[in-house]
Formats: sequence, C-alpha cells, structure tokens
Amino acid sequence: MGGAAFDGEAPVDLEDRLTALITDTTSFGMKGFKESLLTKVLCIVYPDRYLTILKYTGEAGKREIARSLWDLELPDPERVDWTIGRLILWSNDLLLALLGEGFRHQQPASEFLWWAKDKA
Repeated sequence: MGGAAFDGEAPVDLEDRLTALITDTTSFGMKGFKESLLTKVLCIVYPDRYLTILKYTGEAGKREIARSLWDLELPDPERVDWTIGRLILWSNDLLLALLGEGFRHQQPASEFLWWAKDKA
C-alpha cells in the first residue's frame, strides 16, 4: 500500500490515499467505506504496524485515548491543516511510541488502550 501509484500516473503517499478515499475525492472510493473500514484494512494488511483503534476522534478514538491516558491534546481535525490521512497515521505511530516495547502484537496493545481509557 505505501508508495504505490494510486491513479496509475504518480506515486501517492498512503496518507494522501486514505484522505482521498475518506473524503470521496476520487472515483476509487466506495460508498460507506470510510475511516473505520479503511483502518481495518490497514490492520489486516499490516497487522504489526496499525492499532485496531478505528477512528481518529470519537468516543474510543486515538485523540480521546491520548487525552485520557497521557493528558495529550492531539490536533482537532477541524482546526489544523493536516489531512485526515495524516492524522490517522501520525496518531497511530504516536500511540505506539507512547506504549513502548511491552506488546508483541498490535491487537493486545489496542485492547490495553481501550481498557486503560475506560479506567482512567
């Protein structure tokens, strides 16, 4: 997925492809196949790379988990110039870095984050 051509003409970053699919700016998108389902696809294709936290923001989103557990205020997608694709990938990497090396796989790491958010 990362670095391959999106439209057959020029290479496009994964964050740009995610944004295009989520915001329906290309003919490649599918109705209803948005952030949650695209994140699930990332988790299946790259199980050691992506957390199964399916939304950037929301009741159990990456933004809310970072606020609840580490008192970090991640960017509001409505108030920054970052695309939703960039926010999704960046927040995934940030949460993995904050978790450290204690988890062998992303699924238990995600489950721990959901559990800890509810306990905080």
